Amino acid sequence: MTDWIDEIEARERAATPGPWTAMFTHSFDEENNCSKGYTLDGPRPAYTGRLFYRDDAEFAAHARIDIPRLIARVRALELQVARDSKVTDACVAWLRAIGDLEDAIADARMVLEETNAVVDAAIANRDKEARSCASPSQ
Repeated sequence: MTDWIDEIEARERAATPGPWTAMFTHSFDEENNCSKGYTLDGPRPAYTGRLFYRDDAEFAAHARIDIPRLIARVRALELQVARDSKVTDACVAWLRAIGDLEDAIADARMVLEETNAVVDAAIANRDKEARSCASPSQ
């Protein structure tokens, strides 16, 4: 497994449980100055500052759900890669065995051709001797 996924998973488990939501807020200070922005809301105050952009707040809020999903997907893919690697290794071994078998068949064919040549030569020699025995002597 990858170390960085383990680190992300540890941070995710240590964080405040979700769901989190991004909320637009505004408040006034003692001098009646308005402060606007987005805050994150969850089971406990997760973020006390303000994010000025809604997209940033939405990203941060959804990270509480998205990160565990991504971790689970990465873990599943790591298992699939491990299984596929075993299958690939078995296929490679099988292909090598086929190659070895093809080499053995080629060797056997050469031995058979050599044997047939010897047998053909012996038959030809026998036939020649048989003809010479059958012909009248002079």
